[in-house]
Amino acid sequence: MHKVTHLDCTLRDGGYYNNWDFKTDLANKYLFALGKINVDYVEIGFRFFDRKRVKGKFAYCDEKFLNKLKIPKNINLAVMINAGDVLENDFYNKDLIRKKFIKKSSSKIKLVRVAAHFHELKLILPMIKDLKNLGYEIGINIMQISNKKNSEISKAIKIVRKMNPKVLYFADSLGSLTLDHTIKIIKVIKKHWKKDIGIHTHDNLGNALRNSMVALKNGVKWIDTTISGMGRGPGNTKTELAIIEFEKKKNKTMDIIPLTKLVNNEFKILKNKFNWGTNPYYYMAGKWGIHPSFVQEMISADFPEEKVFKNLKNLRDIGGHKFSKDLINRNELFYHGKVVGDWVPKKFLYKKKILILANGPSLLKFKDMVEKFIKKNDELIVFQINNKNIVKDSLIDYRIACHTMRILLDSKEYYRSKSPIILPLNRFSERVKKSLKNIKTLNFGLQVKKNKFEFNKNFTVIPNSLAFSYALGIVNSAEVKEIYLAGFDGYKNNHPKKIEMDETIANYYKTKERIKIKSITPTSYKI
Repeated sequence: MHKVTHLDCTLRDGGYYNNWDFKTDLANKYLFALGKINVDYVEIGFRFFDRKRVKGKFAYCDEKFLNKLKIPKNINLAVMINAGDVLENDFYNKDLIRKKFIKKSSSKIKLVRVAAHFHELKLILPMIKDLKNLGYEIGINIMQISNKKNSEISKAIKIVRKMNPKVLYFADSLGSLTLDHTIKIIKVIKKHWKKDIGIHTHDNLGNALRNSMVALKNGVKWIDTTISGMGRGPGNTKTELAIIEFEKKKNKTMDIIPLTKLVNNEFKILKNKFNWGTNPYYYMAGKWGIHPSFVQEMISADFPEEKVFKNLKNLRDIGGHKFSKDLINRNELFYHGKVVGDWVPKKFLYKKKILILANGPSLLKFKDMVEKFIKKNDELIVFQINNKNIVKDSLIDYRIACHTMRILLDSKEYYRSKSPIILPLNRFSERVKKSLKNIKTLNFGLQVKKNKFEFNKNFTVIPNSLAFSYALGIVNSAEVKEIYLAGFDGYKNNHPKKIEMDETIANYYKTKERIKIKSITPTSYKI
């Protein structure tokens, strides 16, 4: 086998889990460990172009920040940009590149990798020229190649040839590549491309490392990996496994100890928190050609198993290879910026007693007690988070939701229920609004700001987009008398959902103008 060029993209691909908000100390330990195993390139992050800069530092990787990192001399730095970010109405915006990239001679960056869909390749030709004129090495990363015909791949490579990049990558974006399919794609590429080829694999089917190695055997020279496989959806080829395979091909001594310490002391904690890695849902997504972000979002939103499976089948039937922001909005960036509603809770809930229902096992166990509690308190107003009914529908006054995929899945149930649904309607696309036609909706605004609760007339500011946080924002905006909870059992101590809820409750109690919470069913939360 020929020599391998090893590119690690942990802080770039892994950033999909933590909004690219890695601590600088962790990044320096990471760079040190990769220097010791002689990684050739480190794709340190993205270079996004949004002006609001609401992501972590590794989403932007500006020169000032890069100069603060401790970069080993034997490592070359790379950044990735998305082709779509520099295209406005299918036209290349030259100003974005000129503002974000200086001459390579003054930059820490050596390689700029451009991720592009097939239809974007022609449109980015002038951008590639501008980046090459600045002195950067160029990598082109063609996305979602697994569902393309040979003729489409051949046509795309002919366009790439005009750019003359250092390396042409293909990405198993949907995690659906088998070993045979990988080999076939490489053969098609090699017919039209004689320079270096790279591969970026995903682990939906458990084939990430095997696909990387079979690619290497069949002429691919550049291989992507990430620490512990950290990456969007199920993740990628694991660095700590790949270097064992690469050792003979590197012809350099490798000290693996700093890497194993990094995996055990740092990334194990991150994996427990964010829970990446393949599972039956990612496997289904890979088999059916569904974008892994759909699964990642449903898992992070704690969808019940039957709804994850039902939605995956729907996406298989309608074609889910393209990730749709219409369906996914739990990412906090969706709620950035002030957007108000037109419903004023205070008019209806002022000085009322409130009971907020979740669906923990305790609600079912103490269902009779909870229903008696509701009937006994005439002033009590009952809120149900999302749509799963345990308590009788006739006892529920309002439902609360702020997650578009859940809303779309539950729309039939909302229609059958007599309770109006409170949601940040002005945030949603026409597609989502259409699904709510003939359903009584109450439009209350929602804005997310880290570690912040704020209660206003027709909108609330909350630290995350949990329906629980949104519910607290609604009832506090109404200046209610008392707040009770039921069915908020809690999770195990190391569960990321428990950490998120504990942080939410702590932030809530730090807020001056807030109403005390009581739970009428057992809970592990500090209430």
